[in-house]
Amino acid sequence: VLDRYLADNTAEQFIDEYLAPFARAYLQASEAGNDVSPQTDRILDLLRQYPSEEWMPVAMWVLTQPLSDVQRNDALSGLERVFGVYTAAGVSADQRSVRVVQLLRALQDAQSDARRGDTALANAFRIPDDIRQRAILRIKGSLPTSKVRKILLLRAHYAQLGALELPPRQLGIAQLLPSDAMPGVATNVDREQWVGRLGTLALVRGESIKADRAGSWEHIRQRIVPQAGMSPSIVTDLSNIDELTSEALSTRHEEIVRLIARFWDIVHDSDGVDLPALTEGELVRSTVGGNSLARSRRILLSDVVARGLLSPGDELVWARPTKGDEFRVTVTGAGQLQLKNGTTVNSPTAACEAVAGSRAAALDVWKRSSDGQSLRSLWKTYARRFAR
Repeated sequence: VLDRYLADNTAEQFIDEYLAPFARAYLQASEAGNDVSPQTDRILDLLRQYPSEEWMPVAMWVLTQPLSDVQRNDALSGLERVFGVYTAAGVSADQRSVRVVQLLRALQDAQSDARRGDTALANAFRIPDDIRQRAILRIKGSLPTSKVRKILLLRAHYAQLGALELPPRQLGIAQLLPSDAMPGVATNVDREQWVGRLGTLALVRGESIKADRAGSWEHIRQRIVPQAGMSPSIVTDLSNIDELTSEALSTRHEEIVRLIARFWDIVHDSDGVDLPALTEGELVRSTVGGNSLARSRRILLSDVVARGLLSPGDELVWARPTKGDEFRVTVTGAGQLQLKNGTTVNSPTAACEAVAGSRAAALDVWKRSSDGQSLRSLWKTYARRFAR
């Protein structure tokens, strides 16, 4: 590649056009305060909090482009959202790298094709339902590493504040639940169930704290107060919890989970299901390929495919004669719709958004190409024969 470039250009041009800008972008992304706006640096700080750097190539590309502050911050925020949700979902480093490459290509395509830029960007930052479900399931559960716990607690903190607050240089985690009985901790708290869950954790300036060393809940509560450099929030202030009961833990835990989902905009899936409101059992049944989340709420594409009303390989067409558009998607064996670019979505509505950036009446506009039957008629057949 370099030989082809140098055949028509000089080494000095290569340094000026590529090497120097990307070296500068690497420093900006890696370290705070390197010639970027304060808001951009706050967003980059979110990315620096992650234990891996698969996000770096996209951040560097964004920082080298002639974008306004708003455009740059929107792109970096979208990157953090995608990378954060995939990390929370437990997606492997290799799979995250593939997703980052897809994101970079989409950003480049959006920049080169202004006419389709908005749709390309919407697709670039889209998070599929299965990843949302996996992320919420893991956030609700017992988390293995302190690094991930800290990242999630900070996202809840930012969501409640409505702003990105630069955290102290040294930030620890307080483990609120002692391993043995303690004054102020109710006997109905199931320690085995709660260990490692976000409801039992808080953020503190300085070194981490373990409840076993505190002696009483009151002592713990007095230590978990907003300190210099951190505003009060559900993860930095325990002053409203007089006694640590199972009910108090559950309420706190569910609020933290919802705040994290709100920060990353993954509260709902493409069918409008409130994911944080679901039990872990419901989420597990969905993520392992069992009954759909909305069985009792709404008929989903995967339900219709499972009953054979739609078959893998069926092609759906959405024609818009007045605009001269025609979109085609293919039903997959997993009960999803595959777009022309190879990506998949979980619902007809999501397919409308992906191909046209529109929330059209999806069940009416998509028709099976083989017989012209609308999805609406197939949904009605399913409801009549199979829905309970």
